[in-house]
Amino acid sequence: MKKQIILLNFLFILISCSKKQEVISLPFDDQEVKSLPSGNQEARPFPFDNFVFTLADSLRIYSIKFAKSDTIYAHKSDPYPIENSYAILKSKEREKLIKLFNGIDFTKFDSIYTEEHLYGRQAYVLGISIGDKRKKISLYGNKFPKELKIFIGSLEQINAKLKFLPTKKVLDFGYLGDVWAPPPPPSM
Repeated sequence: MKKQIILLNFLFILISCSKKQEVISLPFDDQEVKSLPSGNQEARPFPFDNFVFTLADSLRIYSIKFAKSDTIYAHKSDPYPIENSYAILKSKEREKLIKLFNGIDFTKFDSIYTEEHLYGRQAYVLGISIGDKRKKISLYGNKFPKELKIFIGSLEQINAKLKFLPTKKVLDFGYLGDVWAPPPPPSM
């Protein structure tokens, strides 16, 4: 009888464990962000026609373009010479990227987040296009929503993991305005 109870408990534990959902963490290492359940959710498509992430600091101006394909394009315009490159996403990387983009509502953010009298900080521009609708979010300094900071950190982490190959292809990143870090404050 004791063996039957142990066997039933063991079977119960196995059945209970098999019903748990697998959890996929987002492509960044922030402890405060919860993972998304992967379960049997229907995969949502890439939410934009194009998404351009641009980073500008005192050393470089660098843009990454995400679109509805598995190819990511990069453009370095400063320091000279101008370089274009591309990377191909694996299907798992693409799924994580789509979840990342679908997990944030860009319509709730202002167009500009700037701190006055800063110098030497990174400036970011997020350019979003869906059909003929465009939104640009410019960020400079540290006073912008935490959700955007985590999102930008994720994009930088994704970028660091990809192997970009040079291309001679002419790339259209759209016009995002002048992407320069603001000038230093006037001297006293």
